[in-house]
Amino acid sequence: RRLRLTTRGAEALGAWLGTSTYRPHPARDDVLLRLAVMLEMGATDVSPILSREARTARQHRDRLQGQLAPDGPPLRRLAVEAEIFQTQGYLEWLDRCAAVFAAMEPPRPHG
Repeated sequence: RRLRLTTRGAEALGAWLGTSTYRPHPARDDVLLRLAVMLEMGATDVSPILSREARTARQHRDRLQGQLAPDGPPLRRLAVEAEIFQTQGYLEWLDRCAAVFAAMEPPRPHG
């Protein structure tokens, strides 16, 4: 049995297809929270957290790249590529975090 859209359904579908799906991610990232806690506790070296995050993200990206099949369904490939690009953006942001913290002056002792 084949279903058909009602007029109202067709209008709703047209409106939905005509809208952007972009949704910015909130800046509530666990890495930011961990960095904030470490800094509040007086830590001067946050590189272990950034290194661990980067290693995990690279492993995830590499697994995804292994799933790319040039002759596979185009939508599947695009979905995997989207996640690869998001992961690559995250890796670039982690590099930026590392650069910012490397450029920070260490806190001066109170005295």
